[in-house]
Amino acid sequence: IPAFEKNYMTSFKIISLIALVVYAAVVLSLHFSREVGTFGFALLGFGVLIGFFNLMHYYAIRKNINVYFFLLILAIVIGILGRNPYVMHLEDTNQEMVYSKRPAVPKYFKDWVTSRMDKIRNTDDSGYVVYFVLSDGGSSRAAYWLSTLLGKLEDTSAQVFKHTDSLSNHIFCLAGASGGNVGNAVFYSLLTEKSKGVIHDNLYVYADSFLRSDFLTYSFGRYLGPDLMRHIIPWIPMKDRAAALEHAMEHAE
Repeated sequence: IPAFEKNYMTSFKIISLIALVVYAAVVLSLHFSREVGTFGFALLGFGVLIGFFNLMHYYAIRKNINVYFFLLILAIVIGILGRNPYVMHLEDTNQEMVYSKRPAVPKYFKDWVTSRMDKIRNTDDSGYVVYFVLSDGGSSRAAYWLSTLLGKLEDTSAQVFKHTDSLSNHIFCLAGASGGNVGNAVFYSLLTEKSKGVIHDNLYVYADSFLRSDFLTYSFGRYLGPDLMRHIIPWIPMKDRAAALEHAMEHAE
């Protein structure tokens, strides 16, 4: 390194070290990741990865070795050996064969109607309305729109009918995909809390507050960090981006 460039190189190394520390903090800390934000970490994360691959390329040229070829072979060997880099999280339950005990649709519908028979009999000629909620995917946007919409309809219908009836009394099922299912889960959880008396009204406000949290940055940090290395080093003792997303949703602010 020429003498006149040493100061520049020292500054570059210090800045790189700070960037690497921030990068690691986002990967490890949910709270810190929310302080940095998704856009800021995207710039930082890709910058760190570019620096890392540039170093690999530099040493590959210096040593005249195709490092990428050996990494590819290693990834293939790891895959052949059956080392799964991603472990599915399963919830422990004390009940055996939980899903096999679910009632069939005809029985569930019969029980659903039976529990509402008094209201159905007192309904006028227009009939008793039954809703099937089918929600599309679309990441957090779909979850936000669905849960806030259903929350608003639930609040409004409860007010109109003086809390004697509401939208949830007429919903037969909630179904969807991807972000839509997240919205279904949020709305269903709010209904559960409402039935327990933990909350009363303003489901829209609770849904809005929950889904304004940053769920992306923490899981994105795992994606641009440990998850990229799992295909070569599957023994990394750190949960993947799916578990990070779950953790971020469980600790929404």
